[in-house]
Amino acid sequence: MLFFSALIRNAELIVYPGAPHGITDTHKDRLNQDLLDFVRK
Repeated sequence: MLFFSALIRNAELIVYPGAPHGITDTHKDRLNQDLLDFVRK
């Protein structure tokens, strides 16, 4: 299985155990923080 995190420099795969496909609604605070942390690297 190819993970896109392998294609982007400094990316890391973050798995949200038990999270549904609607993660942008159900886990938005954590997701947003993870995205902000990534772009600040």
